[in-house]
Amino acid sequence: MTVARRAATALVALCLAPMLLLVPGTGDGTASGPAQHQPRPGRSAPNPVAPSLLSHAGSIPSVAAPTPQATAGRAASTVRGSWSSALVELPVAGGSAELEGRVRSLLQRREAAIRAQDRAAWLAAVGPTSPRGMPGAARQGIADQQAAVFDRIVQLPLTLFRYDSARLLPPRATGRGSGPAASTGSTGSTGSSGSTAAGRVVEVRGTYALGRFGGPRTFRERFVLGRPVGGAGGPALLPLPDGSRSPRVSVPWDLPGMRVVRGRSSLVVGNAALSRLRGYARLADRAVQLVDRQWGTDWSRAPVLIVPATAEEYAGLTGQTTSAATTSQVAAVTTGPLDADGRASADQVVVRSATWSELTAQGRAAVVTHEVTHVATRASTTAPVPLWLSEGLADYLAYRAVALPPEAIAADLLDRVRSGVGPIGVPPDSAFGAGVRDLAASYQAAWLLCRHIATTHGEAALLRLYRTVAAGTPVRRAVPEMLGVDEDQLTAAWLTDLHRLSH
Repeated sequence: MTVARRAATALVALCLAPMLLLVPGTGDGTASGPAQHQPRPGRSAPNPVAPSLLSHAGSIPSVAAPTPQATAGRAASTVRGSWSSALVELPVAGGSAELEGRVRSLLQRREAAIRAQDRAAWLAAVGPTSPRGMPGAARQGIADQQAAVFDRIVQLPLTLFRYDSARLLPPRATGRGSGPAASTGSTGSTGSSGSTAAGRVVEVRGTYALGRFGGPRTFRERFVLGRPVGGAGGPALLPLPDGSRSPRVSVPWDLPGMRVVRGRSSLVVGNAALSRLRGYARLADRAVQLVDRQWGTDWSRAPVLIVPATAEEYAGLTGQTTSAATTSQVAAVTTGPLDADGRASADQVVVRSATWSELTAQGRAAVVTHEVTHVATRASTTAPVPLWLSEGLADYLAYRAVALPPEAIAADLLDRVRSGVGPIGVPPDSAFGAGVRDLAASYQAAWLLCRHIATTHGEAALLRLYRTVAAGTPVRRAVPEMLGVDEDQLTAAWLTDLHRLSH
């Protein structure tokens, strides 16, 4: 297989760069911050899996047919788009302060319903499910959709679920009128305005935590506040309809048909096939044991894997595009916020199911171990680490359990060395960007560099080097202190190794 083709078919375990996931509609407003394996915000660091770990060579097929749960979710969302007939065009009367007070009251009832696991209270707090003048199918659609959201949320091992703030978005005046009742011209769509044809748009920010599985993480939702048709009852608070939520899925409980599987150490949440969710849990449990033995136990030791069924759901959960150019090689993404000390305590690994299907059993184990390594190191260290060290260490631990020679795992890089276009130095951070042409070779170089350190100076020295740099010591100082050689000597010895392996 040519270098180009191998690079094109390598699968990526993406360790998401620090980013702010704030999107319209329900969303995770988590600020990932400067992750210790990411020296700068706004970067992504994909990690290619060797072609030898693919189930078969060649191009990756398109996304598989959606699961029954995903199909049911789309049908429900179609009905949900009819909810706007439940509200009159004018929102409830009162100034902004009064309206915001009513919203807070509704949200407090919603929080209490989750704590008490009281579905009836949840539905009552969200809004009316049977207002007069609303078609029966739409009434049932609202009730079913809201009940399903509740059922998904209470499956999670929540230790915290709260709404932190709520604000009415300012209405936008149009040719049809002004003030709170201003319409955007199309029912249920807000664009950038704070009103719909039915009522005022409310933006809500909240926080949730999953106990030993991590937290807190923030999220954002948008609702519409209005009065039921017929004038009976109090104000209603309903989620924005389709067309106003992009992407539809941004937090785990947005996944239609979501289920929860607990492993010995792990938590798997998703709407893929149940057998697949259980398989992820087994792999994550084994990865925890491997990382414990090599890295240590100074982390939560309870990784969370999110497994959406479709590419669109994956894009919503990660803030990534659904473009084949950027996701066709992605196997998983790790992301989460940093605490005040710079540690990550709420990381989640999001799996892209279509790519996952193309991996061998060894490839799947390697991807999960790579991501769990990042969860562990991000929870244990506080300063940025060069990507060659961060990604190289994650791959080093991931490939320890893979029965393949380095010549197979690093085939792309070694082909380049044989062609005389191999690296002349340690790969810079810029070599790990998602759009880099020779991305696979960059990751293989980082892996082989960490492998060289471990085989020449010992695994303990590799881990000490990582922890020292992650505590704030510059690499130029940490290398001689931990390894007894300077950077130039380390690089020269590693390049010699590459040429030896390439022959």
